[in-house]
Amino acid sequence: MSEKIYKLLITLICGVIFFILCASAIIVYISFDLPDVKQLAHYAPPVHSQIFSREGKVLLTIGKEKREMVDLKKIPKKVIDAFLASEDANFFEHHGVDYFGILRALLADIRAGKIVQGGSTITQQVAKALFLSNQKSVARKLKDILLAQKIEQVFTKEEILTLYLNHVYFGGGYYGVKSAFKGHFDKELKDITHAEAALLAGLLVAPSRYSPYVNEKHAQMRQRYVLGRMLDTGRISKKDYAEAMKEEIRVRLSNFDSAEKISAGHFVDWVRQRIIELVGEEAFLTSGLKITTTLDWELQQRAEKAILGGVRELDKRQGFKGPLKHLGSNEEIREFIKKSRQKYFEKNSKFFKINSDGERVYEIDFDESEFLALEREYEKNKINKDLDHFWPGLADSKDRIHDFLKTGEVYEAVVEKVNDPQKLIYISIAGTKGIIPLQYFRWAHKRKISEFATSAYNYINTPSDILKKGDVILVKINDKQKSPWDCADEKYKKNLISSHSKDNLITSIKNEKFYLCELEQEPEVEGALVAIQNQTGDILAMVGGVDFSRSQYNRVIQSSRQPGSSFKPLIYAAALENGYTPATVIVDSPEALSGADDTSVWKPKNYDGEFEGPITLRHALEGSRNIPAVKMAVDVGIQKIITFCERIGLDTSKINPDLSFALGPFGASLFNLTSTYTVFPNLGKRIFPKSISSIVDRHGKQYFLNEKALSPHSEKSENSEQVYDSRHSYVMVNLLRGVVQHGTAASARELGPNIGGKTGTTNDYVDAWFVGFSANVTTGVWTGFDNNETLGYGETGTKAALPIWKEFMRKALQKYGEQSFSIPPGIVHVNIDKHTGKLATETTEAPFAEAFVAGTEPGRSSFVSNGNFVIYNGGATDHANKPTNTPALSTATETAVTATAASAAAVTAATASAATTATTTAETSAANTNSAEIIDDDYYLNQ
Repeated sequence: MSEKIYKLLITLICGVIFFILCASAIIVYISFDLPDVKQLAHYAPPVHSQIFSREGKVLLTIGKEKREMVDLKKIPKKVIDAFLASEDANFFEHHGVDYFGILRALLADIRAGKIVQGGSTITQQVAKALFLSNQKSVARKLKDILLAQKIEQVFTKEEILTLYLNHVYFGGGYYGVKSAFKGHFDKELKDITHAEAALLAGLLVAPSRYSPYVNEKHAQMRQRYVLGRMLDTGRISKKDYAEAMKEEIRVRLSNFDSAEKISAGHFVDWVRQRIIELVGEEAFLTSGLKITTTLDWELQQRAEKAILGGVRELDKRQGFKGPLKHLGSNEEIREFIKKSRQKYFEKNSKFFKINSDGERVYEIDFDESEFLALEREYEKNKINKDLDHFWPGLADSKDRIHDFLKTGEVYEAVVEKVNDPQKLIYISIAGTKGIIPLQYFRWAHKRKISEFATSAYNYINTPSDILKKGDVILVKINDKQKSPWDCADEKYKKNLISSHSKDNLITSIKNEKFYLCELEQEPEVEGALVAIQNQTGDILAMVGGVDFSRSQYNRVIQSSRQPGSSFKPLIYAAALENGYTPATVIVDSPEALSGADDTSVWKPKNYDGEFEGPITLRHALEGSRNIPAVKMAVDVGIQKIITFCERIGLDTSKINPDLSFALGPFGASLFNLTSTYTVFPNLGKRIFPKSISSIVDRHGKQYFLNEKALSPHSEKSENSEQVYDSRHSYVMVNLLRGVVQHGTAASARELGPNIGGKTGTTNDYVDAWFVGFSANVTTGVWTGFDNNETLGYGETGTKAALPIWKEFMRKALQKYGEQSFSIPPGIVHVNIDKHTGKLATETTEAPFAEAFVAGTEPGRSSFVSNGNFVIYNGGATDHANKPTNTPALSTATETAVTATAASAAAVTAATASAATTATTTAETSAANTNSAEIIDDDYYLNQ
């Protein structure tokens, strides 16, 4: 018997030894394939990148993982305790592997008949997350055990815990405790409660299963388990435990997560694309780049508001598209109002709570009883009322919906009553009451967009012509607490007074209050705006379209549209350095110019179809006359003007070298044309626009993006270059100020005397422009349809673009100041007769102080050109055969000119001497009768 026992023991010992040898062999074999844990010393997880405005406003947060790294010392003890209790209670006692914990988890899993606990320590989880896959196998388990032990030999417990808490995933795209607490609770770590810490720690087992956004009950169940573990392990007091169990946790709704939103969409997307080209998409999404842009967030908000408001007004002039839908019964109307109310409450809720029953309760929760009470109050107010005249207004009781309805905002509403005698439309916005008076719906004529004057619309006078009870519409709230009596038709009120002078009906109507609303609709027309700081080239604002979520197409950068008369100032600028002055007289008369062949002619015309005869260059620009612009192009020379445009920064690649180009029928981007205009207030300096101030990654490495590639015809390394005579630039500024003070942009003179700019309208009212400047900011605005349809009769740059520009520039002037334009040396001001261009005499009515380059003022110059289109401009001598260039400054003046101005004069002289002095026959014959005929602005409508 003893021999059998002896043999059994020997066999057992041999088996154990064999097992140990095999296990050792396997462990040794696996060890050869283990990664070097020292790599963790250089741990650099993916970190999101951010794009900022110049003031530090976060415009976009983007990356593969939303993560903010945080040091262990800045993580509160209650947060660490929650994770230790949930994941590894013996973390500070074991050496990487908790064998008792593994055994405990195994027994729990056997009892439950499924996996309910994991035996992995925090160190093992770090090993698995950073070095291994999620594959469930014995080999993988052995690897994370071995790696955990190695990690514990190289790193301290604090270092391992720091890695863990910055790496783990919490659902919703959030990695690490800092971003997770901010994302889920909108809180910083220092403000976290025990209950919130337990909820977040409970997510680690299965972020999707226990997410409060997916299943509130599961999230609460897991949170209470973690709180129980904290109590069992002595990491929370009984008092704190009881309070945490009662706490209703507030979870932030994702629509209020700033990390999910993009501000200044078109601008930010444009920046994003170029950063990716610079560093690559992977680096952009993982390197934690901090990109500071030149965008002024305050101005950007005003720009977006101005564009939306401007195109809404433009869209209204095109007519009413009709209601969004119709509700045919009272029950449908009631259900719509109820659902609208629920939607507004949920939309304005920043968070929801998980109550004691594990149910979601929104911050602003819909209350059925409250809704029924309001309905009863409205119905009660109708009793014994003459509903042909009376309609109940805002309820006497406090209605919570009033806290979320804001003036200036657009909402869905349903029509409850249309009263033709009163000329009022009564509406309900989520259960509260509003009225739309005649002045705010009279625009809603039948929609028909045509370039012909005969199709011009008539105003609506009867509300039932456009709407009826049950129609769902968009309205904008303009004011609160308005009586229908104040808004009703005057004729109706007189009739009612005469027939109801002794009863209280009128008093009842006067006592009711409503939201004063305006009929609205979503615009189909598009608009764009860009603003550039003159001295630096910083892009202060960019709006590439009405709604970035609807269309990501950037109409500032990507769109190429005909600039029309907004191109004319460049012709005038070229003419100034070829002998013209503001007092040069040009004959505004019909001309038949050579076409593309010997048998065709081109007959350009003015917007109004009239001809004014001899007019000064100033008057031609202020009135945006087409014929003088074409004649100057003939006289100066097409190729010379194109070369000049290239020099000052315009992209001329789409210009056909025929005479029609003088009226702007070629493609140009709003960005390029606006940046070209900055040459004038910058006194001839071309400033290269820039959108990015700095790019720095998380390690402090800086990146540089060459933005001069945005500017055509540039080979300079500096951010600016002198491309135009500073004296001519000032004259152009003075001329363009005249467009605002006396010409097609006269409605903008309310902004002040130091504003210049030019309107532009293309054939058939397809494109409307205004590009203008102050001493510090240049802004361009465009409106139009993407498919090149007409905007409708009369929709000129003055009417469709200038109001947007004015709305934006009010804010720009307020923030960046309004000041006089700098006057360079070599400028003289002379009183002239504005109509003739001649020197003013004692008998001249209202003499005008005109700015001239010294030596070109009337009485000193003799420019007449070729005699066909331009006549004597008041100089001392008779006709000359060819234009003369700007005279050089006198010796005394030259001494006073700055180096910059002298450089500009040299540029001008060099260009002028190299250019041809007459238009060639080939250039003239290039004009074609079929060329796009560009009309211009409603100058005469402003007079």
